[in-house]
Amino acid sequence: MAYSTLYPNQGVNFNDLQDAVNNGLFKATGTAIPVSTQIIQKSQVATYVYIDTSNPFYAAKPVNENIDKQDLTTLYPVNLVFDFTTALNETVTAIDINGVTPTIVLGLGVPFSTDTHLYNTTQIGSNQTLTLAVTWSIAGQRIRLVDSNGTPQCINLSSPTVVFTNVAIDNVTAVSIYGEDGVC
Repeated sequence: MAYSTLYPNQGVNFNDLQDAVNNGLFKATGTAIPVSTQIIQKSQVATYVYIDTSNPFYAAKPVNENIDKQDLTTLYPVNLVFDFTTALNETVTAIDINGVTPTIVLGLGVPFSTDTHLYNTTQIGSNQTLTLAVTWSIAGQRIRLVDSNGTPQCINLSSPTVVFTNVAIDNVTAVSIYGEDGVC
């Protein structure tokens, strides 16, 4: 099950937690999250993700009790995930949403051309405009985006300014932006 579809009082299992990390909702500590449908206990969760232990639901839980979704609050809010692990030679030199620069949470600030980079923006809603300044030197490159509603967009690189419009951004499902080889 996807983490975002869990009810607040529903237990979180290891697979759900991994899904939340994959979608940029939590920052992993670096300890591998087991593949399991076992519900996580309070004593285990901080081993795998950075959480806000002052969350009142979390604080009230006994150490050996199962964790529900409402118990977990990230220390690192993330709603933009830039995945350039397969980028051939695209380099992002600037990012803005509606003219506002997002805050780096994990990874490198701009410019970047490899790896995964996590950002947070205060620009939330269903009709946001994401603008990237991009350089590249090999033809046939693209930037692909999947917004918080799961709506995909793809732009072939032909201009140093890439503009995605009508992008849904929320604080539940991170927007994923991919630098990729090949055309849309």
